[in-house]
Amino acid sequence: MQDLEYLRDLSPDESNVVFQLARVYRLLGDKVKSAQLLAVARDVSPKSVKKIERLLALTKDENVDAMEEG
Repeated sequence: MQDLEYLRDLSPDESNVVFQLARVYRLLGDKVKSAQLLAVARDVSPKSVKKIERLLALTKDENVDAMEEG
């Protein structure tokens, strides 16, 4: 998480970094922070909307690693 935070600070317009950081927060159970970061990723890269929607739809019991496929 610290590495991703560092990378996000270096290049805030890199949507993949922001998306991966959102996944980490989701895995840690911080759904609010995850949703905030997903909103940033959506704004930076509107093409990623489908991938972002899938992550938002996941429940805590679902496998977040499935997001790698998209």
